[in-house]
Amino acid sequence: MATTVIIISAGMRLRRWLLCSLLLAVPASAQPLSSVADLRYGVVLYEYYQGNYLDALAELMVAEARGGIRGHRENPQLIAGGISLAYGMHGKAAAIFDDLLDDDTPVEVRNAAWYYLAKLLYLQSDWDASAASLGRLDGSPDSAISTRLQSLQFNLALRRNDLDAAAALLLGYPKSDFMWSYHAYNLAAAYSRAQLPARAQAYFQALLQHVRDNFNPDPMAPASVEQQRVEALALYDKAQTALGYSLLQQGRQASAISSFSGVRKDSDYRHEALLGYGWSAFQQRDYQQALTPWQLVNAGPLDSPAVQESLLAVPYVYEQIGAEQQALQAYQHAEQRLQSEFQRLQALAADIEAGQLPLWLQAQTRGFNWLALEQELDLELEQELPANPRQLELARLFARNRFQASLQEWRDVRALQQQLARWQEQLEVYQWSWQERYDLRQQKQALVAGQPWRAQGAQLQQQRDALRQRLDSARQQQDYLALASGETAANWRTVQRMQANVERLQAAGKPVAEYVPAVELYRGLVLWQAAQDFPAALWRNEKNLRAADAALTSLAQDRDRVEVALQSAADIAPFAGRIRSLQQRLTQQTRQLASARASIEGQLAQQVVVYLDEQRQQLRQYLAQARLAKARLYDKALEAQP
Repeated sequence: MATTVIIISAGMRLRRWLLCSLLLAVPASAQPLSSVADLRYGVVLYEYYQGNYLDALAELMVAEARGGIRGHRENPQLIAGGISLAYGMHGKAAAIFDDLLDDDTPVEVRNAAWYYLAKLLYLQSDWDASAASLGRLDGSPDSAISTRLQSLQFNLALRRNDLDAAAALLLGYPKSDFMWSYHAYNLAAAYSRAQLPARAQAYFQALLQHVRDNFNPDPMAPASVEQQRVEALALYDKAQTALGYSLLQQGRQASAISSFSGVRKDSDYRHEALLGYGWSAFQQRDYQQALTPWQLVNAGPLDSPAVQESLLAVPYVYEQIGAEQQALQAYQHAEQRLQSEFQRLQALAADIEAGQLPLWLQAQTRGFNWLALEQELDLELEQELPANPRQLELARLFARNRFQASLQEWRDVRALQQQLARWQEQLEVYQWSWQERYDLRQQKQALVAGQPWRAQGAQLQQQRDALRQRLDSARQQQDYLALASGETAANWRTVQRMQANVERLQAAGKPVAEYVPAVELYRGLVLWQAAQDFPAALWRNEKNLRAADAALTSLAQDRDRVEVALQSAADIAPFAGRIRSLQQRLTQQTRQLASARASIEGQLAQQVVVYLDEQRQQLRQYLAQARLAKARLYDKALEAQP
């Protein structure tokens, strides 16, 4: 089992608690029963319930930039403030909650804001100001946050070292809430630090009984993946170990042994428990009983202080029972292992100082859900990366609480980088889509501009107007020949030629008397025929004119529709500027995140180096003790020689 399968960092637990209880702070009277008044708020809730908290916050910020969310009162602000608080954006959270403290704000919303401000001040270690904010609550708080309020009040009492007030608050805290287990352990630990072992032991015992009643710590019980049970059993083992050491300090070795024996064999606290078991037996002068658990601890990983201490405890027991040869061998074995561990830490520190930490972090969190628990990471590493001991070392190292804040900041920044990368990909898709639409629109506009509609329409209008004028003139002047067509028109042209011939003959001095009557007769016949055809010709031309008018009207309508479509189509040109602006913002934010990540990695590397220096200093002391003990045994052996 990995070394952090049970341990869960306080920071991640607090974040998870804040996020899971966030919507509980939204006044029940303000919550819609089955629908949302603003679609954007529905998107926010969807992302929130999917666990995409940063996406939910981003949706809230986008909605705010576009005029805000309507129909849900102050709920969106409470959600935005709560998520900001959970992710350490204290300035933004404080600004949001301050805005909600207006007198016009409903009392339940003001209470939620005061509660979150108190939580914010608590996280900033301003205990008095946090308590003052809680004192501003108006009347009884909403039932949805009453338990969380009790939890905060309890923690404040502990921080202010008011243990009696904390004990009174714990009496009224519902045991059905899982946080009761943590509060009971923390109160017991506080009493232990205050040198009040009896009270500490009472709360340790109460916690142990609570776990027995609700979570079945029997090592033969079926395994469960339920996270609360995992945490409860971790607290159980930790409380058993702490209780054992408390009893040991009082000289109650038998009771201490019983408590140490209650720690599960696969627990992360087994080495500390076995070490305490051995010291309890040692104080009873039962050296053989002390030796057995210490030898078991010896086989553990050397990054455990309990294992390091046991390496010197085993040969010390051998000395007490007079087995000096075995003691010397055990000291030599301890020196070898301690020296090996010292060199390992030295090499790890050198690699970190050489800048290897970012690469290890990147590999370590491959495929890692940044809101998941640490043990998932360790199990993944043990299963997938057995050939890389460095990453396993880091997994055990980073499970320690002293690194969790920086490590969580690194995970947050990395998650933001991944989010920005996804947004950058989306912007590239939008840019491609915009370019496609823009090019298509330009092609259509060019096609429309190249059509001969306008010229054809003008030509057709001229022809229609000429026909109208012709018809009107023929009707007014009774010009029958103006509308003549077919045979009548041909006959009229024949008459005109005959008249022209007669006129030429007359001009030549030739007699034309015999031709003139015939021409006049033929001319009269043609005019009579044209007069007979005139009404029908007039009707036909009027019909053609109406058809021309309809065609012109249809053409004008089609042209107008095309013009309207071109003019009313959404102007997509500004979107290009918006996309470029967003790309520039993303580029700038990407650089900022890269700088922040490098800074966090530098801080984390420095923390690790400092920790490794501390561990090496402790190893130096143990090595010095082992070497002095070896020298003492060598001297004693020389003195015993004749």
